Amino acid sequence: MTVAFLTRDNIPPGKGVLLQARLTHSEGNPAAINRPPKPPAPIPVRHTPSFGRLLIFSTVLLFFLWRFAVFFGYEKKANRFHPLVPSEDVDRQWLDQHLFHLLPEVVGATWDKKTSGYEVAAVLARLVLEGKLESWLEPKKFSLFQYDLFLPWLPPVLHLRLLQPREQFNGYEQTLIEGLFINGNVTDTDTIKKYYQGKNSSFDPAGKIREPLDKKVSDLTAALKNPLELIWVPTLVLGVCGFFLLLFNAVLHQDEFGLQMTYVVVAFFLYIIGLIRAIGYRDSSTRLPGRMLSFVGIVILIGTGYASLLYADASLLLLLGGFCLVLAMMNNILNIAKSRDSIEGIRLRQHLASAREYFKAELQKEKPQVEDAWFPYLLGFGLGKHMDTWFGKYGSSTHAFSTGNTPHSSSGFSGGGGIFGGAGASGSWATAVNSMATSASSSSSGGSSGGSGGGGGGGW
Repeated sequence: MTVAFLTRDNIPPGKGVLLQARLTHSEGNPAAINRPPKPPAPIPVRHTPSFGRLLIFSTVLLFFLWRFAVFFGYEKKANRFHPLVPSEDVDRQWLDQHLFHLLPEVVGATWDKKTSGYEVAAVLARLVLEGKLESWLEPKKFSLFQYDLFLPWLPPVLHLRLLQPREQFNGYEQTLIEGLFINGNVTDTDTIKKYYQGKNSSFDPAGKIREPLDKKVSDLTAALKNPLELIWVPTLVLGVCGFFLLLFNAVLHQDEFGLQMTYVVVAFFLYIIGLIRAIGYRDSSTRLPGRMLSFVGIVILIGTGYASLLYADASLLLLLGGFCLVLAMMNNILNIAKSRDSIEGIRLRQHLASAREYFKAELQKEKPQVEDAWFPYLLGFGLGKHMDTWFGKYGSSTHAFSTGNTPHSSSGFSGGGGIFGGAGASGSWATAVNSMATSASSSSSGGSSGGSGGGGGGGW
């Protein structure tokens, strides 16, 4: 202990002397002095031996090969890879057997499992052909200094007139008519948008018909019993285990937190992309090998990202958490991609896709084997722009906005026909239908976005 001495003489009463000295203890601080406890040192990361890392990676690789083999076998057994009917084998008799027995809007919602503005256009076009509605197109215009200026780059104004009483419409037809004809028996796209925007409400014509169309699609395609009813259980178990293992590792091995978060963020980003592409594959009937490769490639990238943890020589706890997570993601993406349709439903959708490919091929010819009466089906297939392209190359010179009857081409096809606003108005007619959609938060109009059609089914 340090000792300090101070000497002063003749100190008057009531006075004192202050001695300042730094006191130390020869053996450290006395036990009575309280000091804040030191934080516990983080548990050191014990790196996984090379043999363990190799074993884990081999397990991930074998799991992927096994799950892909199961997925591919399931799809092959369901005849998902059956080739489409060649266009040269499609004729009027084949179309009568496989296409025209269905309503055009049902065809449009079934072939790609989506209900959007195309199906709305198909419904209205069918009602026009049935003589229940009358339609005509006018170019978009606005007045400036007593002059009318036409805006050809904007969707034209579609006018509709009721030709039969409202009560004679049934089901989603009546729902759609009530939403379109707000006041009286005549309406147009501008009136519809102004009405709903004035009420500060949205209007989604595709939403008016989506639920009943989805049910029709499900009745046509879905299996009686979902064979994938409980496939979500392994994914859930693996995902929960991975979550808690990574949580424990974040607490125990704080030095690995940056590496762990980087892996998790990248893995989930790839996982979301993989899910989107898997659903796109499941709901498609064309170009299946390429669509399958797109989401399988994402699954491989997820596995490659996990391999980076092995290369970084991470702790066993982090590797096990990532192991469970990567298996859950792989399993989920491959399960989501599996078809939920019956074999008959898959074949029906393949026939509809074959009909669409046939129409696309015919619309590249000067004299297509297509009739104006098939116009609603072409709209349901989303081929309005293809009809416009055909008309631009081979159609008559009649203005697209003519309201009278137009002469048919020598092929018997006019690109839409005068009944729909004039030859060549196909794409414009469909675009005008899409422009009916309004948003409560915006005055701009947009196409009716399609939701997923029937047959989605559960299963992870």
